[in-house]
Amino acid sequence: MAATGELAYSRLFFALWPDVAARRRISALAEEFHRRYGGRRVAAPSLHITLAFLGSTLNSHLPTLRALASEIDAAPFDLTLGLAGAWNKGVFWLASRETPAELTHLVALLRRQLRGAGIRFADHSFALHLTLMRNAKYADAPMPIEPVELKVKGFVLVRTVFAVGGARHEVLARFPLRRPL
Repeated sequence: MAATGELAYSRLFFALWPDVAARRRISALAEEFHRRYGGRRVAAPSLHITLAFLGSTLNSHLPTLRALASEIDAAPFDLTLGLAGAWNKGVFWLASRETPAELTHLVALLRRQLRGAGIRFADHSFALHLTLMRNAKYADAPMPIEPVELKVKGFVLVRTVFAVGGARHEVLARFPLRRPL
């Protein structure tokens, strides 16, 4: 039984977490696009690219999640975000023109590990994007932007914490990428 105040479930996801320099550049773009298209900005400390969304997950699964993620054998890679656009519900995003093969491989390995451990997750096709805003007033085709370069050296397990004033994301564990043997 959970201790008083301790939750039995957490809202979890695995993600790419931009480094400080990339986060600054992305935040500057978010500010610029927010001025143009309105909407509700994602807080700078919460900017990420979701690899696998687990949703409401038993906290007792955290050791399993850490173990399976630490077994991922995938190479570091570079990722260039060079497009901005929005989906029909006003979700304004940054994306890459192409998904690097290393990222596709990482997502496939992670999802295979989750399935093998019997961990439920949103098993839809992976759409590489980083959400900047919600409810943006942008309906045109994706536009090119000055590229934002990310050096992807690892991924993270994140918990969403709900509080007065909105949700925030808390990194629970970091998993380095390494060259496969």
